[in-house]
Amino acid sequence: MLPILVLILFGIIDYGLYFNASLEARAGVHDAVRQAVVQPSSGGNTACDTGIANAPTDITRLVCRVLDSTATATATKYVDVKLPDGWVVGEPIIVCERLDVAGLTGLVPFPDSGHIKDISVLTIEQPDTDPALAQTNLEFAAALPTGDWTWCAQ
Repeated sequence: MLPILVLILFGIIDYGLYFNASLEARAGVHDAVRQAVVQPSSGGNTACDTGIANAPTDITRLVCRVLDSTATATATKYVDVKLPDGWVVGEPIIVCERLDVAGLTGLVPFPDSGHIKDISVLTIEQPDTDPALAQTNLEFAAALPTGDWTWCAQ
């Protein structure tokens, strides 16, 4: 009887961590993007390891906010930032995050193979002075894992 109860207990813990990571992703991505569109050059962490080479400071700040606000120990995080029309007031910014949750025990199967996906599309409200963000079709992401990323297209 004890092994079954232990498995149930670990299942409850794993699913609790999974749902917590899901809630953190939803709120964290939205809050980070909201902060970026209203105050693109405001203070924040730019020293985190984004894995994105040569990203403008404000994009690094945004990605660091996303990573910091979805701090979960049981997941690998991937962030993709898209600016279809550049950083232009009134145009959209698309930020996608995928968390690959492993769980503590590895015994519990998670929905969608443990991939938690969240997308936040907001309208840019304040201009940014960085000329590198004035171009169109900008995308900033570290090496994204293979798989279907069409959910991140708008």
